[in-house]
Amino acid sequence: MQNPRSKHLVPLLLLISILFLAFWIRIQSAETLPDGQFLENDAYLYYWQANTIVEQGNLPPRDMHRWLPLGRDNGLMLSLYSYVLAWTYRAVHLFFNITLYDVSIYLPAICFVLGLAIISFFLYKTYGALVANITGLLIATLPGTIGRSTVGFSDRDSWCLLLAICVVVTYLIALQVQRPRERLAWTLISGFFTLLGGLSWEGFGVFVLMIYAVELWRFLTRAEDTDLLYYLLWVCCFVPLLYVLAPAYRRGEFFATHVAALMLVPPLMILLLRVLALLLLRISHLREQRRNLTLGLTLTSGAIFVIYFLTQLNTLAGTTFFRDTPLMRSISELNDPHFLFWIGRYGSVFIFASLMLIVHVYQNYRLILAIPLSVFALTTFGRQPVSVLFGDGFCGLLFGLSVCASCLGFLYTAWQHRDDDQTPQTTYPYIVFAMWFFLWVGLSRDAMRYDYFVGIPLAFWTAILITRVSKFIENFLENTQAGRIATAAALVLVLFWAPAGGHARFSVYAAVQMRTATPGANTPMLQTFDWMKTHLKDAVVAADWRFGSQLNVLANVKTITDQDHYLPNWVSLHNRYVHSVATPHETLRYLKTHQATHVLITPYDPHNALLNRNPLGYSHFKPVYPETDFARSPIKLWEILYTDDIQTDAKYLATEPLSPQTDITPIQDRTDAFPP
Repeated sequence: MQNPRSKHLVPLLLLISILFLAFWIRIQSAETLPDGQFLENDAYLYYWQANTIVEQGNLPPRDMHRWLPLGRDNGLMLSLYSYVLAWTYRAVHLFFNITLYDVSIYLPAICFVLGLAIISFFLYKTYGALVANITGLLIATLPGTIGRSTVGFSDRDSWCLLLAICVVVTYLIALQVQRPRERLAWTLISGFFTLLGGLSWEGFGVFVLMIYAVELWRFLTRAEDTDLLYYLLWVCCFVPLLYVLAPAYRRGEFFATHVAALMLVPPLMILLLRVLALLLLRISHLREQRRNLTLGLTLTSGAIFVIYFLTQLNTLAGTTFFRDTPLMRSISELNDPHFLFWIGRYGSVFIFASLMLIVHVYQNYRLILAIPLSVFALTTFGRQPVSVLFGDGFCGLLFGLSVCASCLGFLYTAWQHRDDDQTPQTTYPYIVFAMWFFLWVGLSRDAMRYDYFVGIPLAFWTAILITRVSKFIENFLENTQAGRIATAAALVLVLFWAPAGGHARFSVYAAVQMRTATPGANTPMLQTFDWMKTHLKDAVVAADWRFGSQLNVLANVKTITDQDHYLPNWVSLHNRYVHSVATPHETLRYLKTHQATHVLITPYDPHNALLNRNPLGYSHFKPVYPETDFARSPIKLWEILYTDDIQTDAKYLATEPLSPQTDITPIQDRTDAFPP
């Protein structure tokens, strides 16, 4: 008789091996990373904040090294990740001689592997070893999941993904356990991780929407609401604390304007729906109309959301979700992904996952959901060919209709369905992974930076497809060995066969070469930063926003704009008054208002910009770097020599456009020779 422990030994060893593989892939770039540098701009911001926390104990109310003369309002930032970097460094430094930089570059890879471990072991307990191992292997090797989790990327994406996995997994476990004490514990743990997520990222509420989808499903399908207390406790774990702890939820402005609406309003709305339904159902003649009542309440709340959305379109303009300003369109990671983008980052997995999700929905809930999901997948992954055939406007219309039809189809399906206490434990995870696919794939359609979060549902649905095909072959041939061979063959084809995608052939490439260090080793820009760090003291440098945090960290100077985009209009003003004005006098007034002492010109500045038109300078601008061959250098650092006739003007501090003409001026004749 087989020992029960040995039955789990081999699958668990395989899972652990997959985790080591995932970590090994993601540390391949460690040796090629120049000391002190990161693979993207935001990493410098989090490192800057973490270093401030290590030195001062916490972040000051305003960061007076950035966005001068006002400074960056740190209260409107959700900076938990920076605190995690600082606290982790302090803890590890007690036992090992490491630096904060070491922690910063390795933590994303560690967070990703921890998240992969949690979701893999959850799938192992819920769906079995085969689904867990296939999902884990695909997640570990998909290039789309590697680029933002490799050593040196050092952004908060992997940290937020880890928290999202913890929130969802612990909530699903709470729904699966039977003992009240265990359920209470898992519910509180899920609420705690939701609190951490809400303190880490303005967009974390999108992850929590997956839980609300489960709760709406339960609200519409169950004959009686018996779990209201647990949901109330879960909501109380994060809603009041986020409002108290984070000023962004009380007075959100600019990019934090709608953070409360995304994170705090939905849980309260669902709580209100459930309480209201509970009260109304006490009326005798409404008890037999529970389904109609719950559907009516849900549709009413949905209508309120649509009205709110329509009334807020003007404030949503310019955010990362609704990019209709030149500034947002100039950010490459917010570009629309094309078909080859999906193939390069996900091989054939995105095709198999879409097919499996559609088949699963059709088998369980019929065409009312399968058809809109098919159109949704086609107009997202196949957006480019569909737009070529029918036009981008028609493709966008189809996508919008598919989103609306999918949401209505979900509500109708739940209204027709019936759940009870004997609902299979696999039902709610299916809903979560379907919603995970729907939400993040939909957001990735218009901003490729969000594709990092779609790897998990793509891998899961592909694993379900492989296991079902293998099971069918096994049953058809009545041979267990045939099923195993089919599984192995399918994995080899998906991982390595070029016509089927073969994404695993590019896993190490994604870790090492998909992103390069910025500003790079021994580059002119790095040499400029080194010179500034040595020769400038208490300088305020006006430069293209892309170099803001690099200037803070590598050059140790203050800046007036950066990639944080705290005040988007200031970026527009910089481009207007440094690039486009006819005379230097207005440029000087703008720079003096922002207390700038130097101006840095880079290849990102247009050739016809003011300080490029006269490479030897004007009387108010003194060339200081490079000290030789200044006129021909692609990088120029000017010292500003103000005279008494140069006055400040509050219009240069406007946080909103005063007129359409103050919007960002498109950069023409830009050279991409440097930086990459």
